[in-house]
Parts: sequence; C-alpha cells; structure tokens
Amino acid sequence: MIEAENHGNKSDIAHTLFIIGDLQETVDQYDKAIENYNLSYRTYLEIEDKKGMADLCYSLSDIFKKKGFYRRSMESCLEGLNLYENLSDTAGIADIYNCMGSLYKYQDELGKSIEYYSKSLNLRMSMNDREGIALSYNNIGVVHAISGNYDLAMEYYKMALDIHIETGSLKNEAIVYGNIANGYLTKEEYQKAYEYILRSIKIHEEIDYKRGIAVQYQTLGRYYDLMGNTEQAIKNYLTAYDKFNELGRLEYQENITSILSDIFSRERDFEKAYKYLKENRSFSDSLFDIEKMKSMATLEQEYLNLRQIEEHSLKDQRSKVLLFASAITLTLLIIIFSLLYSRQKIKLSQQKLKFHNIELEKKQVEHDLELKQKEIAASTLSQARKNEIINGVINKLKASLDNLKEENKPVITNIIDELSDNTNPDIWQEFEIRFLQVHQDFYDNLMKKFPDLSTNEKRLSAFLRLDFSTKEISSITNQSPHSINIARTRLRKKLGLSNKDINLAFFLSEF
Repeated sequence: MIEAENHGNKSDIAHTLFIIGDLQETVDQYDKAIENYNLSYRTYLEIEDKKGMADLCYSLSDIFKKKGFYRRSMESCLEGLNLYENLSDTAGIADIYNCMGSLYKYQDELGKSIEYYSKSLNLRMSMNDREGIALSYNNIGVVHAISGNYDLAMEYYKMALDIHIETGSLKNEAIVYGNIANGYLTKEEYQKAYEYILRSIKIHEEIDYKRGIAVQYQTLGRYYDLMGNTEQAIKNYLTAYDKFNELGRLEYQENITSILSDIFSRERDFEKAYKYLKENRSFSDSLFDIEKMKSMATLEQEYLNLRQIEEHSLKDQRSKVLLFASAITLTLLIIIFSLLYSRQKIKLSQQKLKFHNIELEKKQVEHDLELKQKEIAASTLSQARKNEIINGVINKLKASLDNLKEENKPVITNIIDELSDNTNPDIWQEFEIRFLQVHQDFYDNLMKKFPDLSTNEKRLSAFLRLDFSTKEISSITNQSPHSINIARTRLRKKLGLSNKDINLAFFLSEF
C-alpha cells in the first residue's frame, strides 16, 4: 500500500485496501475487514469508480449479513444493485440477488427468498457460471428444507454437490454435505446423516474453514441429541459455541445457548439451565435492534421507487432534447407554438408532480406513524417472550424444590427470587395498550362478528393482524410451532374459514 501511495494512484490504493479487507474476511477478522472495505469505498468514491464502488457494496452486504446486521446488509445490497444495473454488470446483479435471497430467508420471508435466489440462478445460467449455479441450487434447497419440502431440498443439494465436485470447490462441497446431513436428520436417517457430518468436518478442517467447522460441530450436537446421547450432544454444542465465540458470531451463540438451556432444563440441572438462559438473553439483547423491524420489503420498495423516479427524469430530459432539436428545423411560427405548448405542458406536469409529492409525503407520514407503533409493539412482544421463558424456568424450579435436599433449597429459592425480579407482570397489559394504539377498533370489530372468541384466540388474532409468522409466535409464547398451527386451525374454524382458500392474516387485516 505504501508503494501505491507514493505513486499517488488512488485506484491502486483503493484496490489494495479491497484486497486486504477480503483477506481479513477470509480469516474471519470481520471488523478489520469492514474498516478496510469502507476506506476502499471512500477512495473509489473520490475517483468516481462505479465498478469499484459496486463491488465494495456487495462485499459489505455479504459481511454485514454474516454478522447478523441484516438491515445494513440490505442497504448495501440496494446501493450495489443500483450501481451494477447502471453498469449492466450481469454477474454483479446475480451476486446481489443471491445476497438478497439470503436476507429474506433470515427474516423468514421464504417466498421473497425463493424469488431472489431464482433470479440469481437465471442470470448465472445465462452466463454459464457453473460455480454460481451450484451455489444457487444449494441456497434454493435450504429454503425448501425450511419450508418442509425435504425431498425437493435434497434434489437441489445433490445437483449443487455434483457441480462442486466437478469444479473442485472443496469449501462449498463441504457446506452441501452439511446441508444434506441436516436433511437426513430431519428424515430420521441418522446413520447417513452421521456419515455426511463427518465428511463435511473432514474437508472443513483440511481447508481450515473455521465457521464451517463450528457449524458442523453444532450439527453433530443435534445428531447426538436426537440419538439420546445427551453427554456427547452437550460436548459438541459447547465445542461449536467456543468456536463461534472466537469468530464473534453472536447469532450462532444465541441459538446454541437456547438449545443448551433446554437440554439442561430437561436434565433437571437447573443451575446450568439458568446460566445458559441468562447468556441467551444477553445475546438476544445484543442482537435486538428496533431498526431491523423495518422489513426488507420496505427497503426494496423504496429502492424501486427511486429507480422509477430516475427513469421518469431521464425520459423527461430526452423529451425536452427531442423537442428542442425538432424546433430548430421548423418555422418561427411553429417554434413559438411549440415553446408555448411546451411551457404549458411543463406547468401542468409540475402541478401534477407537486400534487403527487404531497400525496407521497402524506402517505409517508402515515406509514412512519404506523411503523413506529409496530416497533413499540414488537419491543413489548420481545419482553413478553423473555417473561414466558423466565416463568417457565421458575415453575420448573418450584416443582423440583420438594425433591431437593434441605441445604440446596435456599440456593434454588434465591434463583427463583432473582428470576421473579426480572419479570414484568404488566407486560401483556402494556402490549394490548400499544397494540390498540395502532389498531384501535380491532377487538371491537372482531368481537362484534365473532363474540365467542376466547382470550387466547383474541391474542392469536392480534399476532396474526401484525403479520407475525408461526415461528415468531412460537418463540414469543413459548409454545411449539405444532401447537400454534393447531390453534390457527381452530381459529379458522371459528372464523368460518375452514373450507375456504383465504389467508388468515389477510382476513384479519380487514377488521
């Protein structure tokens, strides 16, 4: 970099910083990589190198995604997409679409995830990018697995694996082995799952891909847990936890501490269960960011609106140039007429644009108000989830008191008291107040038409009115997804929707 600076070549400086950041990302030094990526971006910005800026946007979006900063990742994606589209860079657009597919997947918007993964796949096929095609196959397979379509997921995994083996991409080959292993675990084909886990670990260790090693130890923990070998399950989960801790991957640590808390609670080791529950809460607080409540779809729509405005502006400029060129070749009378006509047209266009802008501003104010209320409600729901987890542990501890020795009871009692102090008994009342600030007449309108709904059914209706997924409701209420789905079925029956192809959330949005 010193040689580049001495030559005063900012392009070389930017490129060198980019390479340094890429190397740091490769060895999981994410914070240092982000610092050098930002320096490189600013240098490219100074010399107006659009291609360099676009590539930096993609790299930043990818690293923010790895760190769990999904909103920042989406913002970088959309900036990079705008630059790549202006450059007609098909490969860059395909990479951005792939990253957006992952972001929607992490936000549980699986339809949007498949949409963008498929867009990326189509572009990569048009370029005959074999490695890129394989990556898209694997990503689409993951979404199908999350959706419960395990057989279809396995087909995509195997198509991806064939290409990775053909191209010699060991890292991606190992990643697909891990995904196939998870598929076999879900299908309860445990021996096959174990074999694929070991294959994945072996390759990851050979190439020293630390995140891949950590992920597979977590999968190995899941394997032993399903096999009933709790000791080995805990051992492998802890190994994965330590490796993710070295990498600073909080989102993985949050997941593992939740699993360990459940395992120790199941084993009636409440002291360790409480320890990992507290760690899980700490990780959750670190990752929780109200700004993330703004959906990825909203950011995407803002981007599309800006693109539309740019296109209209370019069309308007072209029209003016054509009018001017034509006017030069006409007689003075036609010139005067054209000028008068153009002036009147511009005046009308400005009036329409002004009216349109006023309408947009009005809608934006209304949208911002509703978004703010939704963010408040979401924050309340997060606290409610923490309350229910703590209360669950308290109940288990209370139930175990009679079976404990007298000298151990004070320790458990102190833990129960400490947990009780961390609960907020009025959290559901606060949620209802804030929910009704957003949808004042929801309960009244709903109960007028369906007066026999229970309190729990009203609460479920409120969750669905806010468009919470089954997974989110499950995590908040501390109930299994299966229980939530049963409750949804009962609610559909009470609402008269049992045999109708009507989306439940859409139906409730009408109240």
